[in-house]
Amino acid sequence: MRLQLHQTIQKVTADGATLRHNTAISALMILLNALEERADAVSPSDVSVFLRLLAPFAPHITEELWREARGETSSIHRAPWPEADPRHLRAERVTVVVQVNGRVRDRIEGAPDATEEAVRQTALARPRISGELAGRRPKRFIYVPGKIVNIAF
Repeated sequence: MRLQLHQTIQKVTADGATLRHNTAISALMILLNALEERADAVSPSDVSVFLRLLAPFAPHITEELWREARGETSSIHRAPWPEADPRHLRAERVTVVVQVNGRVRDRIEGAPDATEEAVRQTALARPRISGELAGRRPKRFIYVPGKIVNIAF
């Protein structure tokens, strides 16, 4: 949850500065869905951050919600803009898509800073991938760190 919150802060801040309001609102909708899924784990500070991020796009309703939620008479528009903490922007685990000849065959979970050799060994050891290769040696192994593996033979 913390990762998604700080990623949203970063995205809304950057998109607002470049006037890409539609993608900023999309990021807020994704965050809202995540907050609703884990409503029992949402803290008042999470709600406060969400309201401050939403305020430029829905000023009147966020002002009402801010006063109701916080019990304050000061305006949400005078509250400081939330800042993304770089420590919380890094995922502990990432999902890497594994393709064989350009077709998705599997997904593996791992550390975002895993070496290419470690990812290669993990991918080639997977039953679905070894079955696709059928004993053949891959000609090319392309790895985009933290995102995708493409094995070509």
